[in-house]
Amino acid sequence: VRGRARARTHARPRVAGHRRAGRAHRERTLARVSQATGVPAALIHGDDEESMTASAKAVGDFAESRQPGYPLDKGGSGGGKKVNRESIESIKDPAKRIMARAAHMDLYK
Repeated sequence: VRGRARARTHARPRVAGHRRAGRAHRERTLARVSQATGVPAALIHGDDEESMTASAKAVGDFAESRQPGYPLDKGGSGGGKKVNRESIESIKDPAKRIMARAAHMDLYK
């Protein structure tokens, strides 16, 4: 019985070493799949590269399907009139002119 107990205690460090190596290999594979697919590693599941890639593809497809069918840009980000000091001072309504001055204080420094 002693021989068996000793064999078991000697085997434990080797098993633990294999587990650590397996976890390290899985983490490297997970990082590689995450970088290749653009999906965060926390959302990817699987034990091998093939299953991880399939999981990442499924998450990516789901995220893409949830994107709205309309543009997120409301049209105000490009090509509009530039606001400058003269355009603010040409506003006739005093309340709107004051609000424009407050919104663009950098023009008055």
